[in-house]
Amino acid sequence: MKKYPRPKFGWERTQQPESERTRQNRPIPSELKITQIYQKEPVNETCWAYMKLLRESNKTKKVYPVDPYVEVYQFRDNLYGLLEESPMGMGDVWMYLTIGPEKALLVDSGFGAGNIKEAVGKITDLPVMLVNTHADKDHIGCNKLFDVSYMHPSEFDRYHQTIGTEFMTAPLLDGDIIDIGDRQFEIIPIPGHSPGSIALLDADNKILIGGDSVQNGMVFMFGPDRDINTYIKSINKLTELRRYFETVYASHGSFSVDADIIYILLRGAEHIRDGAAKGIKAPYGISAKLYELNGVKFLY
Repeated sequence: MKKYPRPKFGWERTQQPESERTRQNRPIPSELKITQIYQKEPVNETCWAYMKLLRESNKTKKVYPVDPYVEVYQFRDNLYGLLEESPMGMGDVWMYLTIGPEKALLVDSGFGAGNIKEAVGKITDLPVMLVNTHADKDHIGCNKLFDVSYMHPSEFDRYHQTIGTEFMTAPLLDGDIIDIGDRQFEIIPIPGHSPGSIALLDADNKILIGGDSVQNGMVFMFGPDRDINTYIKSINKLTELRRYFETVYASHGSFSVDADIIYILLRGAEHIRDGAAKGIKAPYGISAKLYELNGVKFLY
């Protein structure tokens, strides 16, 4: 069995000068209906260039009139990424659609500016199962359009406080399998970013859908319901599963990242917890510090 030793990283603060960050903080031109006057999120240069190339050059990109707020990309056979820009200029969000012979799986429903259900209907006419990686507002915006939303029970209270108690939820627990006919996704609880954050593991295809917890965008670890010690335990658990996935499909930042990012995230979170990393004041009045460390960012 192939082994994956934990890489060693020199850990230091790599925050760019203000002038460089400001130069990068500009929206990537798009055909989407939403307008971003200014991109508030401090942008990782590599991530920004990657996304610019994808959005301007990818030949699979489509924008459907039924939801002019979302760009649709085909990344693999029967695997699609749906990108919705943030109306606040911070945290453009990815959703993922996997189509099987019997049904389709949609992971998250975005901010809800448009109608993600109708956009998905342009891609497949199969029944669609909606799964939420967690219940933050940018992941449940179109949930009301679906009969039932599947998520970890630890998210139920947060979800109903945001969207209302009349909308049906169903539980997903550790080790549950979602079978769409030719693909199976195992539910991996990874709390910390939120109490019931989950990842979906497709071991046969070496894919992990990691939600907000595994990304090269910005991991929010400040505010209610976030816990960095729990987050560290969760990422540590993913390192034990590393042999089962090579690619992570993330909710923010570049749509896909190499699986070894989990080691960088783990080391970063440990350094923040232990006081070994130096943060700077977060921008735009956010009550947190910004840590930019070896290509990953935390707000804590």
